[in-house]
Amino acid sequence: MIQLKLITEDHKKMLKNGFRQIGDKQYELKFDVYKAMIYCTIMLDTSTNFADIEVTDKNLHCLYHPYYNNPRYSDLVAKQVNRNIMAKAKRLQKAGIIEIEGKDMDKARGFEVIGKEQYRKDFDINEEVVIKLPRRATKGSAGYDCFAPVDIALEPGKDIKVPTGIRAYMKQGEVLMAFPRSGLGFKYYCRLANTVGIIDSDYYYSDNEGHIFVKLRNEGDKPLVIRQGEAMCQFIFVPFLLADGDSFERGEERNGGFGSTTK
Repeated sequence: MIQLKLITEDHKKMLKNGFRQIGDKQYELKFDVYKAMIYCTIMLDTSTNFADIEVTDKNLHCLYHPYYNNPRYSDLVAKQVNRNIMAKAKRLQKAGIIEIEGKDMDKARGFEVIGKEQYRKDFDINEEVVIKLPRRATKGSAGYDCFAPVDIALEPGKDIKVPTGIRAYMKQGEVLMAFPRSGLGFKYYCRLANTVGIIDSDYYYSDNEGHIFVKLRNEGDKPLVIRQGEAMCQFIFVPFLLADGDSFERGEERNGGFGSTTK
């Protein structure tokens, strides 16, 4: 559950970020959180520093207040609703309008399994898939091993795009980097097709749930087989710096993975 705290009284800033004024010092922002069937309204009152969330259906019937709890909709829909609300709240926090409070803010960085709906989109439902969260192999390991969800066979000169079944969350100012495993590199000349993978923090809020894919390439001269459950690459969380004059307020909203920010 999240709570919102109003931290600005800037009228222009609120209007710029989609709010409409409904009273002397009252504002609301309504947005679609599930297929034009479920909507969220964020309400702000600058005279009392009040901030609240209300979720309704298309007929404006209240589904929950302040949090989603309606047996008419599946847990999967509830998770999608909550994810979209959090994504919008994060953007408003970055814009300096609200602060987010509650247990979700206790999470710093980590991995999660994608939802069932995204799973059905990205995996062959007739194929046996085993998804394991990345983990470090030793006490001093920097990299989190990413495990193959299915058997992978790669002939020399071939490549394959592999859905991992996982997504990663991290704090602003951090990035997750994907690297080849040294053993596969030395033995088979196995590389990542993009050399080093970059998973940005805002990828987590994409329409595909931030599902991470890796593209492996066999640049050696012998066939490569990675069995289900074996490590196929490794992830490392890394902090990064901004150049003078830059800020996290700049840039467009991300939606997509490979090549989604290429102009």
